[in-house]
Amino acid sequence: MTPWAIALERSTPTPVVRSATQEEYVVAHGSWWIATAVGLFSTERRWSGEDEKLVTAWDEAERKKRDLLYGLHFGRAWRSGLWCGAGVEFGKGRSSFDRMDQRQDLTMEVTTQLATFDEMVIAVVTDSTVIVEERSETFTGTNRSSVLRLPLLAGWSWGQRRWALGVHVGLAGEWHTLRDGYVLVTSANDSGAETLTTEELPEKDRSYGLLSAQVGLSAGFRINEHWGVSAGPGYQSGLILFSSRAPLQALPSRLGGTVQLTYTLPSRTR
Repeated sequence: MTPWAIALERSTPTPVVRSATQEEYVVAHGSWWIATAVGLFSTERRWSGEDEKLVTAWDEAERKKRDLLYGLHFGRAWRSGLWCGAGVEFGKGRSSFDRMDQRQDLTMEVTTQLATFDEMVIAVVTDSTVIVEERSETFTGTNRSSVLRLPLLAGWSWGQRRWALGVHVGLAGEWHTLRDGYVLVTSANDSGAETLTTEELPEKDRSYGLLSAQVGLSAGFRINEHWGVSAGPGYQSGLILFSSRAPLQALPSRLGGTVQLTYTLPSRTR
C-alpha cells in the first residue's frame, strides 16, 4: 500500500509562482487517501487445542489452504514518505480434506448350556465370545471458511517520477469461521478422532479470533494526480488466540501477493 500523491510530490519539484494578485503556491504537507485491494495467499496453519490426539489428526488431515482477501483501506500520508492507515478485509478460504476414519466395535455374545437329568440340573456351561468389528470410512471433500480482518498499518514510500516503492508493517484482529465441510471431534467410543459435518456442531465450535502481524513490499505506478495502482508480496502470521470456545483453533501463516488501487483526495493548498 503506497500513497502515490505524496510520492509524486517528493519526486517532482513544484514551481513557485509569484504575482501581485496571486498568493504563493505551497505543496500540502499531507494528504488523505482511500484504496481497494485484493490479495491471494497460500496459508499454512498451526493447529492447537486441549485434545492432543485431535490436534494431531486435524493437522494431518488439513494443514494448508488458499485465502482470497478483499479489502477497503483509508489513511494519511506525509511529504516525508511516511504514512499510516486502517481498514477492513474479508476473505474466503478453501482447502482439500482427505482423511480415513478407523473404528472398532466390540460385541460380546454369551452362550449358556445346561445339562439336566429329569428335572435336575447336572452341569452349566457358559461360553463367552468377543467379536471385534473394524470399520474404515474415507472422507474426501472441500472445506470452505471465511475470515474478517481489521488491520492497522504504517509504512514508508519512495517515489521517482511516476514510479514508487514502499514497505509497510501492521497488526490485525481476525475472526475465523468454518462455513462448510468437515470437522474432527473426539470419538464417543474412545477410538480416536471422528469426522463430522459442520451441520452437526453448534456455531460457537466453528469460530475463533486471533491477533496477527504482517509485513509487505509494494511497487506502483502513478496514473494521474489522484489515481495510482500498486502490487507486491506480503507475509502475515498469527500471534495469539482470543475469544475462542472452539475445540480446535489454528494460527495462520500467509504468503502471497496483493494488488491495490489508490485514490488520493485533493489536498488544501494556499
